[in-house]
Amino acid sequence: MFSKTVKERLSYLELCLYWKGSVNRIDLRSKYEISVPQATQDFRNYIKLAPENILYDKKARAYLPVEKTFEFKFKENRPENILNILTGSDTDKDKKGCVFRLKPYIKKFNPEILTKITRGVLQKNIFLKIEYQSLQFSEPEIRTIYPTSFGYFKGRYHIRAYCFSRQEYRDFVLSRIISVEYKDKVNKKVPVDIDAHSTVAAIIKPHSKLSETQKKCIALEYGMKDGFACITVEKHKLMYLLDELNLVYPELEPPYTALELLNREDIIIKNNDVKS
Repeated sequence: MFSKTVKERLSYLELCLYWKGSVNRIDLRSKYEISVPQATQDFRNYIKLAPENILYDKKARAYLPVEKTFEFKFKENRPENILNILTGSDTDKDKKGCVFRLKPYIKKFNPEILTKITRGVLQKNIFLKIEYQSLQFSEPEIRTIYPTSFGYFKGRYHIRAYCFSRQEYRDFVLSRIISVEYKDKVNKKVPVDIDAHSTVAAIIKPHSKLSETQKKCIALEYGMKDGFACITVEKHKLMYLLDELNLVYPELEPPYTALELLNREDIIIKNNDVKS
């Protein structure tokens, strides 16, 4: 019925419509750099495809989802798949079986919770009150947060948000959010996420207890020059990087790690709420 490129745009239109909570021609044009007439035609096509899903709100100057009758027309936008797209962790792209991946093993989320969180992140102007079960405390806590982005690491999905209770940005494990509701705008300014806009460099080398042959293999594996490599990441991703490289604990030795972190004392390793 539609070409591959048109289907891709219609799928993105649907993604914005439901998971963001609204969509207009600007969303399509900024994503695909198409003309106004083409974007208009895409909306006509989607309305023809799924009239029960979409309505135009003159006040919002955008199309909104019809919550009661909404049915996904594109399987990639369904709840069980959407987080893969939003975090870039889609594990089903390889169809030939020549690449193996460990698929996300935490997949079940309350659709009501998931929808409110995705709309909070994608709309960029929503405050949420969540009931959150951290591992630091035996009972859940009520937190007011301002969500900014999604993350995926080691099979778990996270949201990064400013926490008004802790007065700092933290990463929350999505599956540990018990309940969520929209909250009126908080009378406090949300600060800039400095750790998301600044970087830190981890300097690594082959572990000193490896053999010379092993060291050469590790140096080649990580693209090291003169026996060293420098990996730069945003500051809030540092713990994820060190965890991925088995460098969180300095006492680890081969075969549990193949690397050493040379500038451990120069970089700040900050435990955030992903661990709590």
